[in-house]
Amino acid sequence: MARAPLWKTLLRLVLVSSLTMVAMVVGVELLARWMILDAHQGEAIAAYTDPRGDPRDVPEALRDVDYLPRLFRLHEEGLETAFGSCSADHPGPTLLALGDSTTVETSAPETEDRAFVGTWPFIVGEGLGADWQVCVIAECGYHPSDFPPLVQAFSQVIEPDLTILLMCENDIWTEMPRHLDRSGGRWLLRYEPQYFLAWERYQNEWLFEHSHAWRYLSWRMAMRTSESEMIERPGVGREAGDALIELKRFMPRVFAIAPLVAGSSVSQRVWRLSRQSGLDISIIRWPADPLPLRRQPNDEGHMNAEGHRWVAEHMLGELRQEGE
Repeated sequence: MARAPLWKTLLRLVLVSSLTMVAMVVGVELLARWMILDAHQGEAIAAYTDPRGDPRDVPEALRDVDYLPRLFRLHEEGLETAFGSCSADHPGPTLLALGDSTTVETSAPETEDRAFVGTWPFIVGEGLGADWQVCVIAECGYHPSDFPPLVQAFSQVIEPDLTILLMCENDIWTEMPRHLDRSGGRWLLRYEPQYFLAWERYQNEWLFEHSHAWRYLSWRMAMRTSESEMIERPGVGREAGDALIELKRFMPRVFAIAPLVAGSSVSQRVWRLSRQSGLDISIIRWPADPLPLRRQPNDEGHMNAEGHRWVAEHMLGELRQEGE
């Protein structure tokens, strides 16, 4: 049997090697994108550990929401969340409470039939009257821009008589792009990095711009050496003011927790948001000594049971004044 010419053997070897290298490079890049390696340079802002479902598995009507609150189910009969359930057939009025980790994270005791019973939504509900039912849509990492599609979907099932949004300091600013990342058996909600650390010695602008795998390799090498540079890649964020304008048609009552100092940048920002959206935003100022209200002494953003009651009493006081 005649042997193939040497040039054909060499050509076959070159083609096979080239195709193999191309397949490997494409495979590594696809794997890097699937693993969302860019997320490792982003800031994790919330952890989602519920094992009963993928938080990205959302109904068609809520595709604009990054992820739903834990145990969230909205159907014709009503709403179910980790805070309990509320019915579309409830004969009395309905309070819809909206919040983020300040509403969710608490050391308040739970009861067998209803979790988070010691949080501000249920304390406000008790203060409004026994005929009120309380529905809560809240989750760690939420921003006002998350609520318009959720409130719209909820209102098609249950028309709330009163909607209260509790905003904290991180809610009044622009919300930068974010995504969910699977890590260590849980979901992490991360802000997409606005700056990337890059390996200065072998910086390739085209590769850095188009390859997730190269950005990750460049970051790891920059971490191991002193040859690094910061590259800005700003994203387009979601404005709190735009979200409040969208929510205005649902007539929410908005409260914002702010520092004690009246002239702080937080207070000024809240005032500007109120003017921009046309909504009356009431500022709840921390007392001079907020430690007794905190979940932990060094935790400035989350409250214990006394903190939730303190916030709820301020809300009820303002609601009663408006009703007089």
